[in-house]
Amino acid sequence: MHTGAAANAAADIEQAAAAENAERLHPRLQAVIQAGRHYGIELDPNEFRGTPGENAPSPGELSLWVRSAGMWARAVRIRWRYLLRFQDTGPAVLLFTDGTAGVLTGADPMQRIVYLRDPYAPTTTAPVAVDELRVAAIWAGEVLLLRANRGQAATDMPFNLRWLTQLVMTERRTLRDIALASLTISREQFCSNSVAVP
Repeated sequence: MHTGAAANAAADIEQAAAAENAERLHPRLQAVIQAGRHYGIELDPNEFRGTPGENAPSPGELSLWVRSAGMWARAVRIRWRYLLRFQDTGPAVLLFTDGTAGVLTGADPMQRIVYLRDPYAPTTTAPVAVDELRVAAIWAGEVLLLRANRGQAATDMPFNLRWLTQLVMTERRTLRDIALASLTISREQFCSNSVAVP
């Protein structure tokens, strides 16, 4: 009786693991989602439009998906030495030759290592330090660079003191002319009232 219950439990665990793997996003999508969260953007995987029949999302498709979510993105091919410049930047996504990806979280040029995080790992997990030899075995230079858009449309900006200050600075000449005209009219009205009273 115990062996039957154990077999059922094992079967349930296998089914749960299979369902979890089926629901898991592609590693490249997951890596881009993690990088987007760093900038406060939650990318919707349902909005990704990949080419049917492709095993892995292409860099161009990923870039288009990120841009459609309101971020800046560019798929580039760079060399190892440029990865070492990612010291104090936001995350980038390394696109590996096997179709997977890793989140580049930083670099240490003195030790000649980069820090990578598994796309499925929680953000609290420490990144792994990787040297050039190990990265070169799985990476051909493709990187997806992304960041929040620097400019924001005036209609999309939140209504707060910063917005009001920016509006005043942009329209300062017009506001100055309005204030001057208002003072002139008020003065003329005051003077005409004081002359009319005997």
